[in-house]
Amino acid sequence: MSEGDVRREIDARLKALSSQQEERLARRRARELHLPYIGLMAFPMDATALALVSQKEAREVGAVLFYKKGHDIRMGTINPEQDRFVELRRKVTEALVVEPQVYVISRSEEHTSELQSH
Repeated sequence: MSEGDVRREIDARLKALSSQQEERLARRRARELHLPYIGLMAFPMDATALALVSQKEAREVGAVLFYKKGHDIRMGTINPEQDRFVELRRKVTEALVVEPQVYVISRSEEHTSELQSH
C-alpha cells in the first residue's frame, strides 16, 4: 500500500469517526429536548419539500425541510432552540398553514439535503 493510499485510508476512518460522534451528540441533544432524532443519510429526500426553503437559508439556519405529504410536514435542524430556526419554522407554518414536526439532525446530515437536491 502506497503512502497516499495509507493517508486516504486514515482520512476516511477519521471522517467516519467524526460522523459517528456527531450522530451520538445529535441523538443526545434530541433526548434532552424531548424531540425525535432522524438520520437523514438513509431517508429519501422529497425534492418538492426541499424546494420550499432556499438552500442558502437552510444552510445558514442549519435546517432542512425534508418531507411534505399533505399535512405531514417534517423539518430537521441541528439546533431547534436557535432563534433563526424558530423564525424559519414560523414562516413555513404560515406559508403551509400546518406546523411542521421537528427532528434533530447532526451537522453532517444538514448537508445531505444539498447533495440529494442536485
